[in-house]
Amino acid sequence: MPSDDASDKVADDARASALGMWVEGQSTSQGLSLELSGPFEAAGQDTEWGLRIEGENQAGELLLFRGGLVMIHSFSKSAPAAEMEFHHVDDVTEERLMTMLDELAARA
Repeated sequence: MPSDDASDKVADDARASALGMWVEGQSTSQGLSLELSGPFEAAGQDTEWGLRIEGENQAGELLLFRGGLVMIHSFSKSAPAAEMEFHHVDDVTEERLMTMLDELAARA
């Protein structure tokens, strides 16, 4: 069944809005460094947004792709090669995206 481009755009915009609201809601007193990049001109399922998070113990990046694919990778600063983590979710909801961001920030 072909996707509806208009509804896909609405869903992508809602996820991007959730990402922006999460970043705006973070306090610098938590000791996190946040760098939000985007929106990028994306064709197909290219990256639309990127968020780098760095804390005292870990650093990571969340990539939000057109169509709702989210990829997260993070690593321990003390042993980057030994303690890398990768996660991805297809067709992520805004609620799940917020949970993933909270989890990534908690590990940092």
